[in-house]
Order: sequence, then C-alpha cells, then structure tokens
Amino acid sequence: MDFRRDFFYINIDGVDTDGIDLISNTVKLGDSNHDNFLGAIWDKYYEKAGKSEYGSKGPVSYYLNEGKLNSAMAYIDNVNDFSIVVPPNRWYADGWADGVFFGQIVFGDADDTIDYIDGSDNPNKINPVVIWFDKDYNPEKN
Repeated sequence: MDFRRDFFYINIDGVDTDGIDLISNTVKLGDSNHDNFLGAIWDKYYEKAGKSEYGSKGPVSYYLNEGKLNSAMAYIDNVNDFSIVVPPNRWYADGWADGVFFGQIVFGDADDTIDYIDGSDNPNKINPVVIWFDKDYNPEKN
C-alpha cells in the first residue's frame, strides 16, 4: 500500500504567522506551482531531501522513504498494521495545517506491483483517504 499522485488540501481554520488564511490547493504530479500551503509543505520535504526534481507522492510515500521514514510528512506503515502515520510537527509552513488533506492509496495483492498490475495504465485498487488536521488537537486531552 502506498499513496499515489494527486493530493489536495482544503483549509478550514489555518492561518499563517500574519493571521492570513492559508491557501487551499492541489499538488499534482509534475506541478511546479508551489505558492500555497501544500506546495510549501512539499518544498520543505524536498529541500530537506536535497532534491530539486519533484514527484508528487515523495513526501507521503512509504516506499520512497523506506529506511528514512523520519523525513516523510506521512506514510502508510506497511510493516506493522497498515495504519497511516503522520509524524508530529511536520505540517507547518508559516502556519500549522488546520484543514483536510485528500489523497489516494493504491494497493494490490502480494504478487502485484505497487504501480500497475499488468503493465497497462490501469492501476491497482485505488481508495480515497482523508486526513483531518486540527492544530488544537491534543492526544492527552482528546
């Protein structure tokens, strides 16, 4: 299981350090417009990784971050329980994420590849996923 290609962020109540609402947006494969919140999160990941070429799933891919999961913005734990892991303090770019992140998860059987089952353009099974970010969430209180 892994995340796939296009991602969306819808701001609910996130503001930057100047009190201006964060910009809701989309990051797609090959997208070069990163003048928005999700784009800034992706930029932060790639800057830390020392890469200048951007793929859309890198920041949230288990397989592209295998062996260095501490750098991922989120990933699916493919070793233990297939849960989605969102490490703390990663979703900040001149303001904390306080909105909804949408993506897709692709998966296949043990004999399938993660990208395509039969070499065609038909991906394995795809399921939508939504992660709600609440800057006021405190796991000790909630």
